[in-house]
Amino acid sequence: MKMRGMLLAGLLAAAPCFGADVLTVAVFDFESKDEALKDAGPKVATLINALLSADARLITVERAELDKLLSEQELGLSGTVSTETAAKVGKLTGAKVLITGRVFTAGRDQMAVAKIIGTETSRVYGEISKNGAGGSIADLANELAPRIAKTIEAKADTLVAKVEKMDDLVT
Repeated sequence: MKMRGMLLAGLLAAAPCFGADVLTVAVFDFESKDEALKDAGPKVATLINALLSADARLITVERAELDKLLSEQELGLSGTVSTETAAKVGKLTGAKVLITGRVFTAGRDQMAVAKIIGTETSRVYGEISKNGAGGSIADLANELAPRIAKTIEAKADTLVAKVEKMDDLVT
């Protein structure tokens, strides 16, 4: 199964700032179909993964593990992840949140759009980064990564299903 143009990797476990429980996030390759940006998608995703891994609240897991898992399962992922596929990938990887996206040109601007998908709730949030003509993909990633982290932190309660504690259920 081809992994290029499909999904990047990194499993991230969020620190307590994302809630009392560990929140696991998988970052996948971004799609990039524009000829001028044909290799930009995976590079942007790699940079986002690296930037998120430098965040003291996050821990990244090696890409090879996710690639191996996806290859073994022969998932037909095509650069964007449906909510049904997100749930399946979440079960396989333990990920509560998936991040995927697309890099493209719009007029003279380079754009990167990230989808932040809750594997349990199917809730999707988006974040956008753009450069003017001559901007770099590193600039796109440097702008997008902190936005993704901020969205995960702010929206964790809607990205992950609420689990009732036994003490709360017993009256």
